Amino acid sequence: MLILPLTNKKGPPRKPGRAAKPCCRFNTPLYTTPMPIQFADLGLSPVAFDLGVIQLRWYAISYVAMIAIGWWYLLKLIARPGAPMSRKHADDLVTWIMIGVLAGGRLGYCLVYKPEIFLTPWKVLELWNGGMSLHGGLVGVLLALWW
Repeated sequence: MLILPLTNKKGPPRKPGRAAKPCCRFNTPLYTTPMPIQFADLGLSPVAFDLGVIQLRWYAISYVAMIAIGWWYLLKLIARPGAPMSRKHADDLVTWIMIGVLAGGRLGYCLVYKPEIFLTPWKVLELWNGGMSLHGGLVGVLLALWW
């Protein structure tokens, strides 16, 4: 069995005030923090389809897709023998979760990011002006499940 001695190959100490050597061929130091992606610079549009009167946004498509996938998965789970709920209860659960996501997400956005919107309460219902929050949607779903 070959045992190699542990050695520390550090090299000569650096002079005070000198930066570390770059870590790659682009001369980027290891300690450089990358900048976040600026999506405005990518030229992406938040609108997936523009049908004139109605604009379908990517955010809405993701909501619909995730609710549909969750509903499909729930139906697969309750199709097994000994499931804890019936199809009617599953449909009711998904309906209440959708209401919780939409109402909670919108109210959470208005409370946290735009509290001045409550001076004109009907503007809370203007979903086409944008504004949904993840934390508000989560609270809405938890309240819907508790209900």
